[in-house]
Amino acid sequence: IVIIGEAGGNGGRGRAQVNHDLLLKTLAGFFCVVLLDEYCTTKMAPCCHHAAHVPNRGRSRGCKNCCDGSTKWWDRDEGASWNMLSIFISLLLTGARPDAMTKVRKLF
Repeated sequence: IVIIGEAGGNGGRGRAQVNHDLLLKTLAGFFCVVLLDEYCTTKMAPCCHHAAHVPNRGRSRGCKNCCDGSTKWWDRDEGASWNMLSIFISLLLTGARPDAMTKVRKLF
């Protein structure tokens, strides 16, 4: 199983991007490909799903909530990947995303 964010590969800050459709079609020839909404995956700590600490360290993120008083650091994309796996497993087991990574619906 390959889990990919459904954002479509936008961004890159001037770097050449992979053709998202070509990548999906190629992977689908060999694997089961699952598209997943990336909502809040880079903003939450993968260990506890609380808001990640974002210092002036570029792409780094940290957790001060559950790591025994010390701050554990990870790359933004690494944390997002772990969070996407967490969302996928939660969807399989419960049919719903974790609360911290669920969009709040506006009533008005």
